Amino acid sequence: MPNSRRLARIVFAGAIAASAALPAATVAKAATAAGTPPPLAWQQCDYAPGYQCANLTVPLDYAHPAGPTIQVALIRHLASAAVCPTRTSPPC
Repeated sequence: MPNSRRLARIVFAGAIAASAALPAATVAKAATAAGTPPPLAWQQCDYAPGYQCANLTVPLDYAHPAGPTIQVALIRHLASAAVCPTRTSPPC
């Protein structure tokens, strides 16, 4: 289990770093210009049991959404149980 937590922390840190590199206004403008991306094709990760992986194609330069693109690797772990919406109103 420690390896999956470490992997999740690395992925989370990478996502934060990547989002900090792009100004929010640029991302919002490009998303409007390029439209909505297709649904992600989530699959079981070969290298991280219990996690799902997908790739998202995004423009290399958000100022030119029709130009060259790159693949952004995504990873997620589904919740194993329902979570209460607030801590003050158990049970769920």
